[in-house]
Amino acid sequence: MYLIRLAIKNLTRHKKRTLLTAGIIALAVVFYIFLDSLMLGMRNKALSNIIDFESGHIQVANENYWEQRDEFPLENLMNQDGETAAIIKETEGIKGISPQLKFLARLNNGVDEIPIPVEGVIPQNEKEVFEKDKYFVKGDYFANGEYKAVLGKNLAELMGLKNGDYFTLVFRTKNETFNTIDLQISGLLETPNPNINSNRIFIPLSIAQKVLNVDNKISQYAIRTEKKEVEEEIKLLNNELNGEITAFPWQDSASSMIKLSQAQEIESEIILGIILIIAVLGIINSIILAGIERIEEIGMMKALGMKEREIILTFVYESTGIGVLGAFIGSVFSFIGVGLFQKYGIDFFKLMGTDYDFSDFGMPIMGKVYGEWNPETFLFIIVFVILISSIVSIFPAMWAAKKEAAKAIHHKQ
Repeated sequence: MYLIRLAIKNLTRHKKRTLLTAGIIALAVVFYIFLDSLMLGMRNKALSNIIDFESGHIQVANENYWEQRDEFPLENLMNQDGETAAIIKETEGIKGISPQLKFLARLNNGVDEIPIPVEGVIPQNEKEVFEKDKYFVKGDYFANGEYKAVLGKNLAELMGLKNGDYFTLVFRTKNETFNTIDLQISGLLETPNPNINSNRIFIPLSIAQKVLNVDNKISQYAIRTEKKEVEEEIKLLNNELNGEITAFPWQDSASSMIKLSQAQEIESEIILGIILIIAVLGIINSIILAGIERIEEIGMMKALGMKEREIILTFVYESTGIGVLGAFIGSVFSFIGVGLFQKYGIDFFKLMGTDYDFSDFGMPIMGKVYGEWNPETFLFIIVFVILISSIVSIFPAMWAAKKEAAKAIHHKQ
């Protein structure tokens, strides 16, 4: 206890230096926890946007189609039959099912033309699986069989279209012949997912099947479940489905997003390392200065019988105290900051005065981003900072403790 009291007394000798070094550590703690909260919030929102607006929790499709799905092929489609739909609906944990027919087309407004993915859907089924119907800024869904379409607001603005306008889709049918259809816009979407707002058109499923000449076939079934973890539902479905028809989890559709988030985690660790190096240098500098200033005092302690190990422990306790103080200050500010971030969120792009969204960085997010708590990160950084503070002080403390008593007593500043 005596050594601890001595370490505390030494810390209070140079309050400004102690607070400055602890402040550097606190800054590292705050920055890392906030960065982790931001990355976790962005990741979870991006994954939710993929599930809620693009993939659902599970997709059922032909295995051969699934391998080429990014090319929107019209080969290896599956029948929109009652048997497969019944198997899916009867599976425990399934909340909704939506048949989809996906293909590529060129949107023509009479002046300009751009390539765009198109999805044939049934509105009432889409509402069971996705959240799109909550984000209409104009109009609404079409009725199945109508020559109408739903567009993202950004896509409509890009092409100079508004609700109620007509446009033309140009595409290849299953027989590799060109076909066109004229459609009227029945509604405009502005969702939290920029992919839907800028890069998607939705038309009635029956119209898509008719103009593509695919009979009663679809690309896939999108499915919503009661929970995000779908391993059990996938297993049940694949035990019941026959032939090449297979159930795939939402992670397959979000694989690029998951890889991106893993890369961002590595970047976060690198940033943490850089910040902690700065903090470590501050601690080493503080201990060396303390050792230089107290050389005579160290000599007196050794002359009075204090062992080198006890002197080293005194410096280690001092350094640990700085680490504890920095971790405490950082924790308090992190708790307040992340709490506010979690409640109110931050619209980074509005702050920067730009219309871009996070899709430019590979993440389907727009609007506000909310932070999320990660208790494991919180505990890790606090324990890590305190341990680092203790360990890095050992060598400079050994340097100070090894001074010979007589020389140290007669040391001239």
